[in-house]
This record gives sequence, structure tokens and C-alpha cells, in this order.
Amino acid sequence: MTNIPAGWYPDPSGTTQQRWWDGAQWSEHYTPGADAAASVTAPGFPVAPQPYSLQQPVGVQTAPAGTQPYTPWIWVLALLPIVGIVSSIVTIFTTDVDALANPTDPSNPFAYTTADIISSLVGWVVIGLSILFGILDYRALVRRGVPQPFHWAFIFFSIISAPVYMIGRTIVVRRRVGSGLTPMIVNIVLIIVGFIVGIIFAGSLFVQIFNSELGS
Repeated sequence: MTNIPAGWYPDPSGTTQQRWWDGAQWSEHYTPGADAAASVTAPGFPVAPQPYSLQQPVGVQTAPAGTQPYTPWIWVLALLPIVGIVSSIVTIFTTDVDALANPTDPSNPFAYTTADIISSLVGWVVIGLSILFGILDYRALVRRGVPQPFHWAFIFFSIISAPVYMIGRTIVVRRRVGSGLTPMIVNIVLIIVGFIVGIIFAGSLFVQIFNSELGS
């Protein structure tokens, strides 16, 4: 008679899997194996390790072998900041500095121009597309068999220009597949470039308005 409790133990036949010991005999149930830390001896089979602690998971969530971490949607999502960069550059070259420095309506010097409205609309369109592509990317990963991918709902953080979905998605996919870092790097670099362009635009606009005021 043995007092070894039921649990998962290394297969006594020598495979790399673990096998279920029901407390009295070996069953025909197997699971991916792991290295054992200690062992006990039970009558009728070779040395077997003690059960794993609750903090040591039996098996790891991984995608099927050969799963591609990149979808068309994640690449489009990664490259979307280019739209904002182009919009900022166009705004820089189309802004009427004299009109800003000398508004036709002195009571409302900050009245929106057509360029301002278009730029704002472009920003909201980019946010809407980000949400759409995030949902499509999440569904594509599910169809490919990636277990529990980062949820698409985090894409709503794009409203505040925070790439939460891109970062979280990359971390989870790398754990499940083993790769998938490039889109996040591209996205973050473009966000930084867009931020720099925005600073340059604001600084240039300020200088031009200041010079226009001095010249008037």
C-alpha cells in the first residue's frame, strides 16, 4: 500500500511528459512535463517527484507550432501614426500665420480655421480606425489558435494616444508564440516622431506669430 497522494508526476516509463497517479495506480492521462525538485518512492514504480506546489503551473499556454504573430491589422495599426505626422506637416505649411496674428474678429482670436477642423477630423478618424483594426487583429489571433490574446477593448486607450493595446498585445503574443516585437517598436518610434513634429510645429508657429507681431 502507498501513501503517495494523487497528482501529476514524471512518467515512470521515461518520457518527458507527466502522468496522472490516482493514489493507487498510474492512469493513462498525460500532460506536458517539467523538471522535478524532489522525489519520493512508491511501491511498484520508479522514483517519482512530489506533487508541484500551487504556484507551479502544469503546462504553459502556447499557440500551435508555426503560428504567425503578425496580422495585416497589427501592421496597419502600427503604421497609423504616419497619418497624424503627415497631417501635422501639412498643417505647418498651410497655416496662415498672419491671420492668426491679426484675426479678422478681434473678439474671437482663436476661431477655428478650415485646416483646424480637418486636422481634428483626421485625428478622430485615426482613433476610429485604431479601434477597428484592434478588434480585427484580436479576432485573427483567436482564429490562429493563440490562447487568450490581449483583449481588443484596451484599444480604446488610443483616444488618449496611449498604445496600451499594442504593448499588451506584444507581451502576450511573445509569451504564446515566442516572437512579435517588431510592430510595437515601429509604432512607438512613429509616436515619438509625431510628438517631435508636434513640438516643432508649436514652436515654429509661436516664432512666426511673434515675428509677425513685431513686424506689424
